Amino acid sequence: MASYHALLNHQRYFDRIGSDYRQGSSVSFLDIKHTFGLRHIRVGKWVNREESALAANLIFDSMADLANILRVPPELIGLRGSLRFAFGSGGQKGVQAHYSPAYKELALAKNAGAGALAHEFWHAFDHYIADKMFIDDSLLSPDGYMSTASRFACATDHWLADKTMVDHPLNQQLSRLFQVTFLSANGQEPHDYVRRSIALDKQQGCHYFAKPTEMMTALLKPVSKCIQKPTPR
Repeated sequence: MASYHALLNHQRYFDRIGSDYRQGSSVSFLDIKHTFGLRHIRVGKWVNREESALAANLIFDSMADLANILRVPPELIGLRGSLRFAFGSGGQKGVQAHYSPAYKELALAKNAGAGALAHEFWHAFDHYIADKMFIDDSLLSPDGYMSTASRFACATDHWLADKTMVDHPLNQQLSRLFQVTFLSANGQEPHDYVRRSIALDKQQGCHYFAKPTEMMTALLKPVSKCIQKPTPR
């Protein structure tokens, strides 16, 4: 079917080796919205009926896998009803997936590959949890609340800026995760992972791999790829 090739990255189909959450049945994007607690779903006008039907099943499985990996109820993928989702709509040329903090929307292109959902979900979570994990003193200034930096800030940004953390067991666990990711065992030096990410940015002439939020996505993305394998052709 041609739509398989339009949807799956590198013109390859992947067989699942994960759980059969749908028990062989097909689902719709409305099922996805309700099951995963999403605020809203947009499907692009260039997505035909066959592509939409196939994509709904694949995206449902991917979100269910993500909830299973994170060990959270499926409805929490929607970040308490705050996260919007788009498929084949509002994309950017050459970009398989992106998260828009302005609209709190996670968008997948039709050719999004394995790991794209997990990558962008971290960005969504990093943004969502920022004002629940930290007290941002800049919001107390007259212009602080309306500033782009304040509205789009992530938890990783606040952690590195040593913002005051809200005292909560889950916040403490996430803080420890940041610490083991970004700092050496003695807590005084950058982790080797950080050094290698900086070196890669220098090699590529960009500022991307060493961004804290991008470094965190790189930890989650490979796990999601382990539940798929290429079908021999």
